[in-house]
Amino acid sequence: SYDNRYMITATLRRDGTSRFSNNKWGLFPSVALGWNIANEGFLKGNPVLTTLKLRASWGQTGQQDIGDNYYPHIPLYQYVNNGNTQYMGGVGGTLAPQAYNTGIKWETTTTYNAGIDFGFLQGRINGAVDYYYRQTTDLLSEIDVPTGSNFTNRLMSNIGEMVNQGVEVSLNLIPVQTEDWNWTINLNGTWQQTEIGDLNDNFVKVGSSLSGTGGNSSLHYEGFAPYTFYLYQQAYDSNGKPLQNTFIDRDGDGRITEDDKYITGRSATPDFYYGISMQLNYKNWDFGFNGHGTLGNYMFNDVLRSSATAYYRDVIDKGYLVNRQVAGAKYGFTQNSSTPQALSDMFLEDASFFRLDDINLGYTLEKLGNTDMKLRVAAGVQNVFVLTKYSGVDPEVSGVAGIDGTIWPRPRIFSLRLNLNF
Repeated sequence: SYDNRYMITATLRRDGTSRFSNNKWGLFPSVALGWNIANEGFLKGNPVLTTLKLRASWGQTGQQDIGDNYYPHIPLYQYVNNGNTQYMGGVGGTLAPQAYNTGIKWETTTTYNAGIDFGFLQGRINGAVDYYYRQTTDLLSEIDVPTGSNFTNRLMSNIGEMVNQGVEVSLNLIPVQTEDWNWTINLNGTWQQTEIGDLNDNFVKVGSSLSGTGGNSSLHYEGFAPYTFYLYQQAYDSNGKPLQNTFIDRDGDGRITEDDKYITGRSATPDFYYGISMQLNYKNWDFGFNGHGTLGNYMFNDVLRSSATAYYRDVIDKGYLVNRQVAGAKYGFTQNSSTPQALSDMFLEDASFFRLDDINLGYTLEKLGNTDMKLRVAAGVQNVFVLTKYSGVDPEVSGVAGIDGTIWPRPRIFSLRLNLNF
């Protein structure tokens, strides 16, 4: 740095992994520049503008996380002993060759970033705006391979590139700051666009296999976001009620086959993330909350799907009272469901939400007795509420992207806290 006005930072990493023997080493540089404009002579001592800084950076990182496949480049043999590998007469097993890829290498992400930090009125208003462009090349993923070309039908490979770009904004406000009162508000939001740029003329089936082999619910496909849903188009009657086992014949061949599935253009990846927090203090009292949410993301309601695709006749023909399947009751389905019903776009729902994560109220007792000890008494609630159109248990689920098989709601926790400082 020079005169607290001009700054440069540079790094160079060289990482190695035993997973890629022929391409073991990766070189990952980065450089960042900063200009602290507020310290220039023409702005120094400005009573309104207290912070103004421009930033720009470029850098590369690598990743080699491919699960528990530790040596994907080595032709290995594994001892297998089952009915398909035993010698004639069912004696012993064999050493079976395993799939391998000698050309597998590091996945590399290159990120460009430009930003500005600002502050006004002695920091009462401050924040930052950043634009980023991130390109990932040599994506690591499993893809289908031609029969006979390897010892598997799916192989871990470097298959193409993905582009992610967006704008991040953070804003911190102190509307009130007096001897007795202090009020702070923090806001942040991120607009993002994620698109697969190239898959070397491949597409990758991903997501949960909801109806056996070939039943994947999503795709990685050029020109679309990762985990874009790939489903059958549900048919409806004149009243808007879904028709069980009836779908749109998109290729017009008079049959419903895998070729009638379509790329919905909807993904589990949100278009916008946002968050808010607030803290209010009055003398010894304090009150605050935190919340966050997303917009533009979709969820496949697999819990609803599983009850719609159950064999409904097995329920009503038992001859005694049993619980009725949820989706059967909701949609009036009375037939055994076909395989495509499990991948109908009728189960794809808008999963945008806002969650109030926590809210708390406290009071601090100072100088207990004749000591300097402080006691803070506080009450709080976690997972206060969720605002969403999603009909499932929770629009925020972990696991396979965009597939909700969760039947257990996260708890709402009430707490009483005593903090003693001495």
